[in-house]
Amino acid sequence: MGAWLNLLRRKLRWGNLRRALTRLRIGRDPAVLGPILLQRYLDSGFEDDTLLEDATQALRRAAISSEFKDVRFIALLSACLRLRYERSKVTEDLEEGIALLRRLLEMVALDPRHDQSSLLSNLGYALENRFRLTDNVEDLDEAIAVKRRAIELTSDENHLKPSRLINLGALLQSRHERNGEPGNSEAVIAMGLRAVELMPDVDRDKPVHLDNLGDALETRYERTRNREDLDAAVAMKRRAVELTPDGHDDQPAHLCDLSLVLQRRFQHAGELDDLHEAVKAARLCVDCTPDGDPAQPLRLCDLSNVLQSRFQHAGELNDLHEAVATARLSVELTYDGHSTRTIALSVLGEALERRYERLGELEDFEEAISVKRRIVELLPDEDDEKPVYLNNLSSTILTRFRKTGDPRDLDVAMELAHRAIELTNDGDSDKPDRLCNLGDTLQARSAYTGRREDLESAISIYRRAIELASRKDALEHVLLTRLGNALHQLFRSAGELVHIEQAISTMRLADELIPEGHFHKSSVSNNLSTALLTRFECDGELRYLEESISRQRRVVRLISTDKDPHLPTQLSTLGNALMRRFQFLGELEDLNEAISTYRRAIEFSVAEEHSVDRPAMLSNLGMVLELRFERIGTLYDLEEAISTTRHAAELIPEEHPHKPHVLITLGDALQRRFEQEPTFPNFVETHSCFVNAANLSASWPSYRLQSSRRSVDLCTQYPDFGSAESLLEAHSHVLDVLPEIVWLGHSLDRRYEEAAAHAEYVYEAVSAAIRYGMLSRAIVWLESGRYMVWTQLLALRTPLDELKIHHPDMFKGFRDVQQRLKESAHMPRKEGAHIAGGESNATNSLSAVGPGELHRSLAAKYDGLLSEIRNCEGFEDFLRPQTFSALLKSLEHFNGYFVYINVHKSRCDALVLGPRGLGDVTLVPLSELSLERAQQLQLLWIEQLRIRGRSRDSDPTDSSTPWLQPAGSDIDDIRHSARVDDHLALDNLLGHLWTWVADPVLRALDLTGTVRKDVQPHVTWCPTGALTRVPLHAAGLYSEPSGPRVFNYVVSSYAPSIASLARASAGLQKQQSTPTLLVVTQPNTPGQSPLPGTVAEGRQLQRMFGEARLQCNALNHKQATREAVRAVMARDTWAHFSCHGSQHPRDATKSAFHLYDGPLTLSDLMQTVADDAELAFLSACQTATGDANNPEEAVHLAAGMLAVGFKGVVATMWSIGDADAPVVVEAYYKKLLEMRSAGTLGKGETGAAYALHEAVKVLRDRVGERDFSRWAPFVHFGV
Repeated sequence: MGAWLNLLRRKLRWGNLRRALTRLRIGRDPAVLGPILLQRYLDSGFEDDTLLEDATQALRRAAISSEFKDVRFIALLSACLRLRYERSKVTEDLEEGIALLRRLLEMVALDPRHDQSSLLSNLGYALENRFRLTDNVEDLDEAIAVKRRAIELTSDENHLKPSRLINLGALLQSRHERNGEPGNSEAVIAMGLRAVELMPDVDRDKPVHLDNLGDALETRYERTRNREDLDAAVAMKRRAVELTPDGHDDQPAHLCDLSLVLQRRFQHAGELDDLHEAVKAARLCVDCTPDGDPAQPLRLCDLSNVLQSRFQHAGELNDLHEAVATARLSVELTYDGHSTRTIALSVLGEALERRYERLGELEDFEEAISVKRRIVELLPDEDDEKPVYLNNLSSTILTRFRKTGDPRDLDVAMELAHRAIELTNDGDSDKPDRLCNLGDTLQARSAYTGRREDLESAISIYRRAIELASRKDALEHVLLTRLGNALHQLFRSAGELVHIEQAISTMRLADELIPEGHFHKSSVSNNLSTALLTRFECDGELRYLEESISRQRRVVRLISTDKDPHLPTQLSTLGNALMRRFQFLGELEDLNEAISTYRRAIEFSVAEEHSVDRPAMLSNLGMVLELRFERIGTLYDLEEAISTTRHAAELIPEEHPHKPHVLITLGDALQRRFEQEPTFPNFVETHSCFVNAANLSASWPSYRLQSSRRSVDLCTQYPDFGSAESLLEAHSHVLDVLPEIVWLGHSLDRRYEEAAAHAEYVYEAVSAAIRYGMLSRAIVWLESGRYMVWTQLLALRTPLDELKIHHPDMFKGFRDVQQRLKESAHMPRKEGAHIAGGESNATNSLSAVGPGELHRSLAAKYDGLLSEIRNCEGFEDFLRPQTFSALLKSLEHFNGYFVYINVHKSRCDALVLGPRGLGDVTLVPLSELSLERAQQLQLLWIEQLRIRGRSRDSDPTDSSTPWLQPAGSDIDDIRHSARVDDHLALDNLLGHLWTWVADPVLRALDLTGTVRKDVQPHVTWCPTGALTRVPLHAAGLYSEPSGPRVFNYVVSSYAPSIASLARASAGLQKQQSTPTLLVVTQPNTPGQSPLPGTVAEGRQLQRMFGEARLQCNALNHKQATREAVRAVMARDTWAHFSCHGSQHPRDATKSAFHLYDGPLTLSDLMQTVADDAELAFLSACQTATGDANNPEEAVHLAAGMLAVGFKGVVATMWSIGDADAPVVVEAYYKKLLEMRSAGTLGKGETGAAYALHEAVKVLRDRVGERDFSRWAPFVHFGV
């Protein structure tokens, strides 16, 4: 068509064209008229639709006249139809045009004179139009194929080839967006690269195509994170800028795009040169944008953003000032409703906030918040950008909270963070960032309030954010770092080794994701070094410390400028590690380097006093100066340590979680001065530091325990300066924090370990209270400081009737958590803590939630609900340890004496509460007993059991310990192991128990005058420490034939605590009067020695209960499986176990009854519900042995049966003879049923203690009282 019109133009003067058209119209020659009309339409600038319509009609007639065999007319007609479709969007024009082009291609297929590439290109364009109209993917695929063929037929010299490549690339991009196939996007880039390669630099469209190609490369980088794509994108956009002449309309846009892609590459690689070039391009962009240009405000924002970024990473203050000024100008150029208004306000808010963080000008910060609030007010909730600005405002208000400590800011930040997330879909790429901000807010609230629930939630949220973030996302190392930091904080708060190991693994992964040279590499490495240092402090494994130091030296060495804002933090971390190595190895060189490193950190830190890191640096410097004073004695070091740390204490806010640590550090330095100058003012200042630290309830429990213990030690060591009141107050703080150390959220093993490690603090506190005559306080402390794990478990079974009545909503949530905790709180888990198997497995493991984390989350939620309940009127003491008056009231139905025995190195005493809790506490000083003697008694007793295979400490694999009887001995009649032979050592042991313990107590109660023939008084023993495992009930002078014996004067029972006894007594008030009995017998347990006597024992019980017309349900041998027993435990009120039993030699929670299909362990029993249970008889060995390493927690089967709901339990302290058990069992139940039928039991009594007393007497009379091993193991626990 073009060639034909050119010929026409040569023959006709353009001025005579109108006359020619007139003549042609008159002559009605369509073959000539059609092309001229089409050219006239083109020359009119596509404005005169009448010309296009006439041209179409004329060319259609010409084509018809030629019977559609003339290529010229078909080509020109298809062109007219294409132009008409673009004007009117009439589908018939499009369809006819496609049909004509297909016909043309068939006609010229074999004729080389015709340009098939142009026809193919036009057909591809038409098919593309139809695809966009119908969304028929077949048209898209054909359009791509046709255009590919057109390009193949187009030579590189053809000036149309670049445009055809670009058009094909656009179609491929459409298909990629439709089906997501990466091959399409790859082809787009390939087409673009070839197109710009063919274009001459003088082509005015080349810069635009270079810029677009850079966009495509950057998009591919976002998917693949391939640095080469980012480099190519930068190169393309850089070339676009170079080819754009100054003053060209596109110049500002190309400069802006170059600046943005350079910033993206900086985020990837952290190379400051990119940031410098980005600033330069953004400045030039602003300079060449004319005033009044609609894009001017947005380009000012871009410049402000890149200046802020450079300030953050290079520390140049002028960049920050320019960023604020530039953003402020952008705001001035907009108005409410302007498309760029919210962006400009947001950029200004960020710049002001950063300047506040740098300079501390409160006006900047308040304006930043005001600006960000204005953005949120301007945007409706349905605006897609609303979540972005809600998140930004939340983050800023969280920053203000960290500066001011105003809890109202924390609440607002939390609410905004939640709103931002609610308005964000999971598929939104910004969702991880918003989750991260919520996690930060929860972590801050946890640090402020001490709520572990918030910290656990933060960790879960960080993990969720990692799941949502795409692999190799630039945000991933940030999320991993946040998760690692939160796990590190959780370790510092809770102390579980698994947390610090997970923190290290997570931080290592974050460190691996950041390439060398990236600016964030130093901060991530710093966090890892800090975590490694913490890991070293766990067990002193030197390799962690050495790695921490080497990593941190490298980090400091790689920082290129002293203006780097992270340098002070990096130096401080290095100083911490050097200080720890000095403390571990004692090398003075490390100490001196630590001091100089801290001094450098302070020198390079922000000079203004508000810096959040400055107090920590000052405190650390004070600590190492004090260490050097202790090492070389230079008084100047001590004075500087005090002044430096005092300054740190003045700077750090009260609510800061590390405030106690700073106060402890100051207190330590002041104590060194007091030791040099022991004056009362020096003592008072030292003591005040420790007391103030202990009173910061929002701080970590470990800090409060440290400070309280320092206060105790100071007052104890210098009694002339302290007072009884201050010492007892310090002990009170220790006892108050212990439940947080032995936290319900820890694993059971961990809680037992913590309870054992801190038991000494309880004995010491009780001794101090006794020394100063505070006997009621001593009782309360014994109750609250011991038996903590059981108390936690029993609290989960506490009735909630009052809560249900007054606060039904709280009751429902609290009961639900209680029930779920019942299932997990007993778990003796030891969680693993490693990440292996490569990066993918590592990341997957980060999102895994194991039973330990679930349990901790439940415990944290339990604590939160408990706190809410205690804030309600009338529930202030809900589930708190009982007061002394409440303890006395709980014993109103207890007709006997309760005897606490406290053993401490300073003194040993018995504290006695009389029948029904009446009267004062009776103090019985045990002057002949000492801690050393108590420990000797315990060791002697354990050794006697060990020699004969009775002790839980015996190792069956140790050839030096005769676990089995010698060959030829009769072991068939022994339940679990060999009998204990009588020995002179046992005489001595029981004699010492009488002389040092039992006799002073019974004499003080006036119970040793005569041996009573009627009902003897009842004494419940509650020994502590080393005395918990010795048989007080058997104490006596057996070397004298008529010497005193405890059993001659009193009936003995044991109880772990008053509260456990009171709980059992209270439960007994609701019991049914007619008992039913479950009997479990195991005559031939697989893997155990036979116990044939158990069958007779079971039959005997069935006969006795049948004669008494009471129900007796028996499970014998194969019937007595673990599941069968657990299933019926809650059905009967009494339970009798006649089987093997054992105390586990390493894990007390695995102490068990040995049933037919395996052990029924203490852990199993903790899950058994038996609220109506009353009495249990454990006719098995070692059911009341306990754990020598943790005597205060009563970890044995007898205590377990009390915990699951039984009110009284008969158990054995060591193995019993198969022939002896039936004697005791028959006499026990005979006496028990007799007392029941006679109605002689008082309210709240079971009669079990008296029945056992009588039964043991029957056996003792039969075997002789010197045969201790046969009658002494039987003991009674509870009511």
